[in-house]
Amino acid sequence: MISEQLVRGVQALLGRFGIFARVAARPSVAPTGTTCGESGSRNAGDRRAFADEIGFLDPVKAAKLEQSLRPAWPCCAAGQAAADRRDRGAW
Repeated sequence: MISEQLVRGVQALLGRFGIFARVAARPSVAPTGTTCGESGSRNAGDRRAFADEIGFLDPVKAAKLEQSLRPAWPCCAAGQAAADRRDRGAW
């Protein structure tokens, strides 16, 4: 079980890197039925900062983090789709 104090400490540490992390309680699978905390960031800029500044040693977690940073539509990330519509007179 992860203590709330540990999760809050990680949250504060990430804050020193300029990364906003939210903390949420979730039910534990422990027989005591207590809750434990988890920390996470949904903002792509914060995830990029985490990847660049901190990262993961575990290659599986590092790959998942990098995958989450890739745009779902690569052409849209570069603005290519809008340019293509303009060129076809779709505006």
